Amino acid sequence: MKLTDGLPFELNVKITTQDLRGNVLSVYESHNVVINLGRKYLRDLLCTKFFLTASSSPPPVTPAAPEPGHVFTNHRPKYVAVGVGGALQTYSYPGGGAFTEIVTTTGLERPVPIAVNLDEPSGGGSGGFYQSGKFWQWMKQVEPLSITNPDTTPDDFTAVFRCILGPQDVSFIGAPGDYGLAFPLSEFLLLTSEADAYLAPTYSSDGKYKILKKDGSPWKWKNPGTGVEQDYFNCASGEVVGAFAYNITVPQIKTPNNVIIIEWAQRA
Repeated sequence: MKLTDGLPFELNVKITTQDLRGNVLSVYESHNVVINLGRKYLRDLLCTKFFLTASSSPPPVTPAAPEPGHVFTNHRPKYVAVGVGGALQTYSYPGGGAFTEIVTTTGLERPVPIAVNLDEPSGGGSGGFYQSGKFWQWMKQVEPLSITNPDTTPDDFTAVFRCILGPQDVSFIGAPGDYGLAFPLSEFLLLTSEADAYLAPTYSSDGKYKILKKDGSPWKWKNPGTGVEQDYFNCASGEVVGAFAYNITVPQIKTPNNVIIIEWAQRA
């Protein structure tokens, strides 16, 4: 059977920059690409490994619903990550500017962190924030969807994954690189709940991502957990788990004096 309307799966991106009073400074809208990892996710979302049936004979006409462990994935779109790479970046920094919107993209080219907590560990114990080494946050959670909220579900066939970068997100004191407090964001990544928000959403064969300064040298920071200065951040050594859709834009400048609203709209 073929649906005559084609039933396209579309994801469009709208990026709105506002000042701290809520005045709109700029609006950027574009299409994006659902990458191969996202296409595989959509397949897994529709599939189940098997259905449970009653032990009685004959089995019920309607099988029972699949239970946890019987489906391929229970994950849903949850995070947005941002970067300063991509082919539309106009600011000159070493180590970027090559990524385009193609299905084989596996993550961001040059991600930048959303936030950081490098305070010295307080107290002992195990299993805490510092013991896990998770100091840098690379993703911001989208707002929960509600059928009564027109911002996230404007109609019966649209879902909007809405993420708000507040004044101190990305553009915080101590942010890595040579950007000061003005970040030319030019790439955006939508990820599912399978992603690790404390792992840089990019690929390196050794699992080490380096942010280069303008002179080409890697930016360094002192790891409070080990007390050792290092010039890299932990990242994926293979596929960026949870990566779903990728978008590049002309630079959207993020500073402590503005708010950037990223809206990923899925329409069926």
